[in-house]
Amino acid sequence: MKRACGKIPAPSARIFLGNSLAAILIRGEDTIQAQRERRVMIAEMQPLSQRYDLPLTAAPGPAPRFESWCSIQFWQKLCMVTPFTVTGGPALSACIGCSEAWLPLA
Repeated sequence: MKRACGKIPAPSARIFLGNSLAAILIRGEDTIQAQRERRVMIAEMQPLSQRYDLPLTAAPGPAPRFESWCSIQFWQKLCMVTPFTVTGGPALSACIGCSEAWLPLA
């Protein structure tokens, strides 16, 4: 009997593996230190959360095509959602139009 989820499409599997395999290099001590730093960052965000209802950030350009994604980019480039992911803040991506190539702009 086949599994209900079936096979993961090859491009998705490559991206997932490329983004997650480096995690095997993270030690327990690294995780503990990262959690300490995260608590500091959350505390530093509190005054902003009390003053502003909603922080807005701009995207650097249109979303890249799925086929153009290279997993090494995950580790080399800054990610616009990292501050929200790390501090546990709310995040929403809204399409505000399309590029000339009809890629979504946020």
